[in-house]
Amino acid sequence: ESEETPDTSSWKLTYEREFTKAGELVYEIELDIAGNEVQKQVNTYNDKEKIVRHELYNEGQLVETIVFEYNELGLLASEYREFEEGYPLKTLYTYDEENRIIEKRVEDSDGEQEKREVFQYHSEWKDKMVKHEVYDEEDTLTTVEENEFELREGEVKTKTQKMTDNTIKQARKTVFYDAKGREDNIAYVRGELINQRGD
Repeated sequence: ESEETPDTSSWKLTYEREFTKAGELVYEIELDIAGNEVQKQVNTYNDKEKIVRHELYNEGQLVETIVFEYNELGLLASEYREFEEGYPLKTLYTYDEENRIIEKRVEDSDGEQEKREVFQYHSEWKDKMVKHEVYDEEDTLTTVEENEFELREGEVKTKTQKMTDNTIKQARKTVFYDAKGREDNIAYVRGELINQRGD
């Protein structure tokens, strides 16, 4: 007994895209089989090829806008995101002297905190993040990611990674090592979920 293949022709989509000389997306239009616009995104860039505005349309209706601002060093300083339903959000970025993000703060239209993230880096391997903390709108610590690094085979690799979720009072620790044929194993140790992995 043969099965009929469902007709999916009406689901097929085509795309129109345009890029800058640097290869950045200027716009993308998604069209259905009849040529009607399903979704469109439009990006605007400054003279340094950094995106300054992003617009998203659904069936011709503007549903989301993001405006990007940069500091004097050209680093992203803020994002202002506005939705069709309202509830605009602003994300502010703070950097250290190495131009690494050390804080990311999301605020509502009244300047009240929605979320805050704090980043700490390794003193020697400066691009390696050793701690990432996330705080909620009450500035209560909700999750923590802690990483340890080591030199293995001439490369800086992750030694351990611990994820703590204070909202459910659970921690998960992953231990990395050079596998050499050893199988991964997972075990509960001291009330924490320990996941040992080779890389």
